[in-house]
Amino acid sequence: MDADIKKLLEQNLQIAKNNNRMLRMMRRNAFYGTVIRILFFIIILGIPTYVYFMYLTPLFSGNSTQAFTAWKQFLHFLNIPIQTFHQILNGISSVSGSIKQ
Repeated sequence: MDADIKKLLEQNLQIAKNNNRMLRMMRRNAFYGTVIRILFFIIILGIPTYVYFMYLTPLFSGNSTQAFTAWKQFLHFLNIPIQTFHQILNGISSVSGSIKQ
């Protein structure tokens, strides 16, 4: 009888250790998942806010020099050469001129 009880206690101890190890892994994964989720939302909400306040807000302010500087910075941020942007604007103005006629 003592051997059976000792065997059952050893099995119970082994199961408890295994259960504790899995529980720690689950808690660690939940913690890392929460941290990654928070960082993800900070990035998703932070980048558009930064772009809005740094590049787009001066465009809508009254000073045209600030607006032009902001456009140049925004185009540099997007890696678009200014000449390409001027070509796009000229293409749009020619298309809109032909539509009006």
